[in-house]
Amino acid sequence: MTDFSADTAIPSEQTVSQDAYGERIRMIFGASIVQVIRCAALFSLADHAERGRITAEEFSAAEGLDPDAAGRVLRACTGFGLFSMSDDAGYAGTALLRTLRSNTSHSLRDLALIQGGPGHWVPWGRLDDALRTGRAQTEATLGQSLRDYYARRSGAPAGGI
Repeated sequence: MTDFSADTAIPSEQTVSQDAYGERIRMIFGASIVQVIRCAALFSLADHAERGRITAEEFSAAEGLDPDAAGRVLRACTGFGLFSMSDDAGYAGTALLRTLRSNTSHSLRDLALIQGGPGHWVPWGRLDDALRTGRAQTEATLGQSLRDYYARRSGAPAGGI
């Protein structure tokens, strides 16, 4: 932990390492990363990739998605290490993507759906209000407690969580 006592100067912009800037940028874009991972889980990208390389056209046709938007998500997934790509042969899933498979006991798919879904996502968007008021924002944003929110959605499709 940084010591900000009177004898210690706060690092200047010149002394902050490139690694620190890179890590901070990754953290700032964390919200986008969560949403891309959620969509990868929601649209079963890991399951599709288990059958081999996948193209944006194949993915969009299988899931009923816009082909251009599907291509953008695949490129974003590649940037976040979920896919690798070589030429125009399509996208190959990586070990990171395989953690989102639906057919394994060690899958992180449900966690990705929940963490990126409205039950968690929407209240976190009001963290500033929680800091001002001291009150949790779950009821303000979801209209009910988080427990009730999930209880009412227990039979809902996973993407609606």
